[in-house]
Amino acid sequence: RVLRECLLARRLAREIELLRGARCPVALLYSDASMLQVPPEAVRAGATPYSRALRRAYEAARFLGVRCGFITAAAAAARRWRGAKVVVVAGSPAEEDKVVRGLLDFVEPGGELVIIAESLVTDAHGRQADYLARLGIEVLDTERPATRADPRPERGGALDELVEETLPALRLNVARDGVLGRRGETIAACGARQRIRVNVTHEVLATYPDGSPAVVRFRRGKGWVTYFAACPDQRSLSAALSRILRLSGLAPRIRLLDPDFDTWGIEWASVRDGGRALLYLWNTTGEA
Repeated sequence: RVLRECLLARRLAREIELLRGARCPVALLYSDASMLQVPPEAVRAGATPYSRALRRAYEAARFLGVRCGFITAAAAAARRWRGAKVVVVAGSPAEEDKVVRGLLDFVEPGGELVIIAESLVTDAHGRQADYLARLGIEVLDTERPATRADPRPERGGALDELVEETLPALRLNVARDGVLGRRGETIAACGARQRIRVNVTHEVLATYPDGSPAVVRFRRGKGWVTYFAACPDQRSLSAALSRILRLSGLAPRIRLLDPDFDTWGIEWASVRDGGRALLYLWNTTGEA
C-alpha cells in the first residue's frame, strides 16, 4: 500500500505542488507571547486556554472551501502577510506592540481583521495594554471559565490535563440580516465573554440576551474589523467566517452541496490549472 501511494504521489507531483503552493486567503495569528503567558495551572498542562482557542478557530476555518494557514507574530510585525486577505486573532490575550501595529497596518489598506475574545488585552509581559482602545473598543467586564489541572499518572506525570469548567449556556441574538445570519436567529457562545463599549461608528451584528453588543463590525481605513466579545462555537464561527469571505470577494470557486449529508468535516480547496479547476478534498469525519 505504501509503495502504491508513493507511486501515485509521484504521478500527481505537479498537481500536488500546485495545491501546496496556493496562497491561503485566511490566516490565523500564531502568538508566541500568548503561548508563553499562561495561567499558573496550565504551566504543566498539555494545552493552554490560548492553544485550545486557536485550535477551535482553525477547526472552524478549515472547512470553508478555501485554504487556511497561520501567520506568525514575527511575520505580522514585519507585514509579511503571504497573500492573506482575512486575519483571525483567536483568544490571543498577550501580544507585542509591534505585532498589533502590524495588524492595524494590515486592515487600513483593505484587509479583514477578525478578533475573538479574549484577545489583545495585555502586552508580551502580561501587563495591561491599550491595544483594543486603539481600535475604539472598551472592555467593561470579562467573565472567564474557571480552569484547573488534573494530574494524568498514565502520562508518567509529564503533562496534566487542563479542564475548563464551562460557563452557563448562552445564546447570542443575531441583530440584523448580515454577517452572522438572519435577524431572529441565535448562535451558541462558549469560552470567555466580555461586556464592551464601542467608541467608533459601528454595526451591531449580535447581542447578548439583555440587548448589549456581543459582536460588532466597523470600518478601519479601507478595511473592516469584526470583534466577537463572546466566542461562538465552531460551526457558528465557521458560518460567520464564510460570510466574511463572501463579503471580501473570497467565496470558494466550488461549493459542496448534499441534501442527505452534512458537509461539516470535509476539508476542500481548489486552484486554477489553466482552463480547469484542480480540487483537493479530504473527508475528516471517517464517514462515507
